[in-house]
Amino acid sequence: GYGYGDQGLWQFYDPADPRGETGKNVANAVVWREALEFKGSSMIRHIRLLLEKLEWWRLAPCRELLLVDGQTNGRPTASDLSPPTCAAIGGELYIVYLPRGNAKRPIHIKDLPQGGYAASWFNPRGGSGALQELRFEGGPKAWAIPTPQIDADDDWVLVVRRTNR
Repeated sequence: GYGYGDQGLWQFYDPADPRGETGKNVANAVVWREALEFKGSSMIRHIRLLLEKLEWWRLAPCRELLLVDGQTNGRPTASDLSPPTCAAIGGELYIVYLPRGNAKRPIHIKDLPQGGYAASWFNPRGGSGALQELRFEGGPKAWAIPTPQIDADDDWVLVVRRTNR
């Protein structure tokens, strides 16, 4: 997964820490209280607000449900450091994260159970909701994720919900 964190934040770096855990004393480390004020930390709030509306604790990783460039989605590699990823509550809800630089790739969700679905884009940088709601039918054929209409090269989250069974 992905998360926010300046090194000083995720290590709770504090120069007054008498034990000075290994790894904390590195060049350019920022005290964790200062790192909390960085711009990136405020963006985590947007994801929290999105997840609070969902039964996030039921989500299970399922990157294998994505086809990227016609292939089953894999883990990060040296040539593809940030491939898309997916988590789902099987048959009910699918959350697809498209890190920066992926939106123009052909990406499909496969193995969606038959039925109606509604999908909407979420902007994790600004917290804005749906650009438009997309409606489609699931079934044996993989569904092609459309390219976001605005700032396609940035990070995006696609929320896909089953509307009927």
